[in-house]
Formats: sequence, structure tokens, C-alpha cells
Amino acid sequence: MALLGDGFPAHKRRAFAEKMLVPGCVIRIDVKFPDTTKPKFLVLVADDDPDYCLFIVNSTVNSYVAARSELAKCQVKLALSGHPFLKRDSYLACE
Repeated sequence: MALLGDGFPAHKRRAFAEKMLVPGCVIRIDVKFPDTTKPKFLVLVADDDPDYCLFIVNSTVNSYVAARSELAKCQVKLALSGHPFLKRDSYLACE
């Protein structure tokens, strides 16, 4: 089954997507890491053209980060109750 967006020209789809990318929005994309690719939520923090600043949402705080106070203090807890797109309490990595 074709998607509705497939019926629009690429430049229209891109313009629509860019219009929706405003600071504070949450997007879900497949992120490529050195050893794997997995879906992640990202929070757009700044949209200064041509660069974007994004923070990653993680379900847990990495042990390396947790063991270093200067990094651990940059983890912001996101409660499931206030963020309906989450499946569990999570953390916004603000480093």
C-alpha cells in the first residue's frame, strides 16, 4: 500500500518536513551507531540553518556516563506519564 506522502513531489515533502522541525519537537528515526542501527527518539533543540542540534532519548543512563558526575548531571529524566510517545521512563542526554 502506497503512503499518502508518496503522491507529493519530493520538494513539497521536504518543505513540509522542514516546517515541522521546530525546537522542542520530537522525531523518531533509525540512528546508525558504529555497531548497530536502532530506532531512537531525538529532541530538536536548535534549528540554526544549516545545522540542527539534537539530543538523544535513552531508556537508561549508560554506565560510563553514570560513573562521571560531569556527564551524569546532563541526563534529564523524562517521565512516561508526561510523554505519551515513550514506552517507559527515559532520559534525555543533554551532553
